[in-house]
Amino acid sequence: MAPWRAAALGVTLAVLWLAVGPRSAAATHGGAGLPLVVESERVSTVETKACSMVGKVRNPNSVAVIVRLVWRASDPAGTSLGLATARLSRLAPGERRAFVSSPFTSLATGLMLPACASVPRIERVEAAADRAP
Repeated sequence: MAPWRAAALGVTLAVLWLAVGPRSAAATHGGAGLPLVVESERVSTVETKACSMVGKVRNPNSVAVIVRLVWRASDPAGTSLGLATARLSRLAPGERRAFVSSPFTSLATGLMLPACASVPRIERVEAAADRAP
């Protein structure tokens, strides 16, 4: 297989995984270590006019939480291109809530990454739930 075809296939599979990937993944990163269920997440340019993440989270705890989500966009070599974040305040026990992240912002220039198609790899690097005050 030609190197450019292998790279194109990798990008296609990464985008497809983000679009139809796992519907539920418990994450207990950071904070007080309270569980958080990310029910869905996908890339989108519709809500923010730039490349961002949209999806839904659920609070499986018996207390209200504040949710922090962070994604990293990177090139095929793994070099970070930018970050996107979402913060949800006071997610009640058992509550499901949709989110729209900030647009991916370039670490080098501070500018928004306009097209998700120009980002070959996106991964969630943080999903934290802390007890709400």
